[in-house]
Amino acid sequence: MKPIHSVKTFLLVAVVLIATLAGCGKVTQTSSKTSTDSTFDLKFTVATVATADPIYKTASYNYFPAMESPVHTVVYGIGKSGKNQELSWGKALLALKPSGPTSPTLSAKVTAFRKGDIELETADYSWAKLNFDPNTKQWAADVRKLKLGYPMYLIAFYTPKGKAYLSIIDNKRVSGNGILSLAPLTAYDTFIATLILEDLQDQKGVIEATVSPGELKAFFTTDFFDLLNYRLPLSTATKFNPENPSFVYARELEKRLLALYGLWQENEMEEGVSLLEKYRKDNPNWLSPKAELWWISRFKELK
Repeated sequence: MKPIHSVKTFLLVAVVLIATLAGCGKVTQTSSKTSTDSTFDLKFTVATVATADPIYKTASYNYFPAMESPVHTVVYGIGKSGKNQELSWGKALLALKPSGPTSPTLSAKVTAFRKGDIELETADYSWAKLNFDPNTKQWAADVRKLKLGYPMYLIAFYTPKGKAYLSIIDNKRVSGNGILSLAPLTAYDTFIATLILEDLQDQKGVIEATVSPGELKAFFTTDFFDLLNYRLPLSTATKFNPENPSFVYARELEKRLLALYGLWQENEMEEGVSLLEKYRKDNPNWLSPKAELWWISRFKELK
């Protein structure tokens, strides 16, 4: 009888083991769904300009030439303490050639890479894919599985020398979006982003005390931006590393604009006008005359 008892015991253990494994399978599927729900995808474009275009000849410092290569992108999550966490990175090499012997159109060969110059077929977790459309002369970024939960996100499209378009979005823009598509990145987006990065440094990394993208865009409109003699900033990092980029700026322009904005928020008209005059004496060319008049009118509104 002992052999029969052993067989029954074996069968019982086997049934329990199979049930346990089946249950584990269900847990894994639930975890995967939660992981998907806690991420979002991001898409954005960057327009380039032909080097023969008059706008490029007069303001090349604010644009990317159509044949710029290689180019990179990175997305950082900015935590509550102001610390950046890299969420996605990508690189692309571009080669343009005529579509045919007599064709006026161009075809683009883009080779995308992850870090370590490993070729990338499709975008995935941690790795963004860049592609180029020769007809629209636009770069398009496909960024997937970005982790939700960060107060802000820093998005950058840049060259190996650190010339960059930046954009900062807050969690309000991200919330409820499985896929977030942004308008093409521009120098104006970079202007707003550098103001936020400067303010974040001033606030010692305390993101709750840092001005939001929406607040800055409501005050520093594109109309004001057009009055500036704006140039894309270059990172003050000793050596810019494309695989681990640091977008740190310390320009007079952003520091002074934030100081004036702080006085305007506090309804300090006299102090604001006085500080504006001091800045003009220190450096008469830091603002264009039209931009200075804009500030004076904003402070006079506080009466």
